[in-house]
Amino acid sequence: MSKIVIRGEPSRLGITSHKSTQKLAQEVGINPGNLAFSYASALICGFPRNVTLIEAPSKDEKIGVFTLANYLGEHYNPSHFQAFLERAPDDWRAVVLGLGAQGLLDRLTLDPGDVTLSEGHLSWMRALRDRSGGRVNVSVRGDLTYKLLDRYGLADNVVVTGCPSLMLSPARDLGHVVARKFAALGSDVPLLNGTLGNPWDPRSQPFEQALIRQVAASGGLMHVQMQLDHLRLARGDALDEQTMRMLNRQLMPHLSLEEFQRTGRRHFHVWWDVPAWMEHLTRADFVIGTRIHGTALALQAGTPALCVAWDSRTYELCRSMNIPYVSIYDEPWRSGQFDWALMRESFAAQFDADTFDRNRLHRAQQFVELLKSNEVPPSPHLVNLATPVTVA
Repeated sequence: MSKIVIRGEPSRLGITSHKSTQKLAQEVGINPGNLAFSYASALICGFPRNVTLIEAPSKDEKIGVFTLANYLGEHYNPSHFQAFLERAPDDWRAVVLGLGAQGLLDRLTLDPGDVTLSEGHLSWMRALRDRSGGRVNVSVRGDLTYKLLDRYGLADNVVVTGCPSLMLSPARDLGHVVARKFAALGSDVPLLNGTLGNPWDPRSQPFEQALIRQVAASGGLMHVQMQLDHLRLARGDALDEQTMRMLNRQLMPHLSLEEFQRTGRRHFHVWWDVPAWMEHLTRADFVIGTRIHGTALALQAGTPALCVAWDSRTYELCRSMNIPYVSIYDEPWRSGQFDWALMRESFAAQFDADTFDRNRLHRAQQFVELLKSNEVPPSPHLVNLATPVTVA
């Protein structure tokens, strides 16, 4: 067995057609978007063995690489995680990829003062630092998370890297790949794809309802990433009439129930495999929506994409990964009165191929340094991304 183990949700689910939607959703934390950073984390480490987050270390394991998300916040109790760290063998070390803070869910902010960490979280972060061997061993999503930890004196073993999902594509000139595809788009509405996943906030409904209408009219797909009923709808499961009517009112109230059912079967989809998901995203001309990892995957597939940010988590990642974004709280996005011309204009105003590629190179080099310093061999895929493109 390898001395290095990936700890967290699985990066690959294998054949999924025989599994229930509920079972699959549980495997990915009710969010298929989690597969993006789980798969990317495994990819940059060369796909070592994958175990659950706090499974007891085997006798051969010396380094646990944790794929974490927004664990810093009152929604998460780290007591079991801390107990695991305290029980691990003395010579066992931890590396963390992609840790984020659960900031405010109703506005875009990078103010660390908006988040308060409990004593349990502080003890947990100290326990992770104690497992660093004196190295920088925690990578975080962005400035909000870093400043929050720094406020508590817990940033000396931390580096801002963004999410590992920025490393999925092997193309070192990915920004230019995206820019060329975008340059080919004209004023006519192209094949749109959308990322759906903020249904619990009524303020998001005008945007998401308008997005679904425009995506369906273009012949594209909605990539569903959240809430079990929505995942079941996207998978074509049999839903009781009450649930179907609720989804109808929430997503496409202008359609009859029968029309909504037909539209859902044709235009809603959920993915359980990252390479297959990215392969499909290459077919789209443009992707837009509220889910950060659906947007990030589109860019990694070489397709122009725009994130409609709705909370501090998406905002932080857009900033650290150079993903174009707009705020769902600004008009006309809030009221759903946007069109293709505005999507196109918003992307063009923000996306610069050279800036995107420089940032991606920098982040790749940070990941290489982090892994090497912790005695985790970076994969050839990551080493290639961390190598500057030479111009003949």
